[in-house]
Amino acid sequence: MNTQDRVQMETRISSLIADLHEGDGLKRQKARNSLIYLGRKAAPALIEVVEKERGPARWEAIEALVTIGDPDAADILVDTLRDEDVGIRWAAANALIKLNRAAVEPLLKALTKYFDSIWLREAAHHILHALKDRGLLYPEEIKVFEATRGIEPLVEIPWTAQAALENLKNKKKYPTFRTQK
Repeated sequence: MNTQDRVQMETRISSLIADLHEGDGLKRQKARNSLIYLGRKAAPALIEVVEKERGPARWEAIEALVTIGDPDAADILVDTLRDEDVGIRWAAANALIKLNRAAVEPLLKALTKYFDSIWLREAAHHILHALKDRGLLYPEEIKVFEATRGIEPLVEIPWTAQAALENLKNKKKYPTFRTQK
């Protein structure tokens, strides 16, 4: 992409991001769909909205990232799992599920640090359950999933998450996971 094309793309993305802040829901939806069409080129700007904004623009950006599925969004999406807005948490959880394995490590790190957040634990349970059902978790990660529904999650989660992280560090490569049918 030449410089002129890059500048035009950045201008287009900036304009669409501005439209995510509009009061008109249809205009926001149109902007979100246009950003989705641009795909991963729009992901950095969408990640910035998720990180810095509140309200409808943030939700729209997360919904766009759900469809785009950019693994670079995993860290900020995990951060939003502790948001007070249930709609934001739910949208972020669904985006992380779409990221498959790319969501696991940032989620485990958050569980070792913010294990006392009930919202994070609930979202982690949802995400890990979906990934487990797809056959995408290692046995150590399944233990983290089980800890999220255990009797004493505040005791179990940080330790099982840390053990799963250590396991990831020791892996040379991922095994072949069964694919979703």
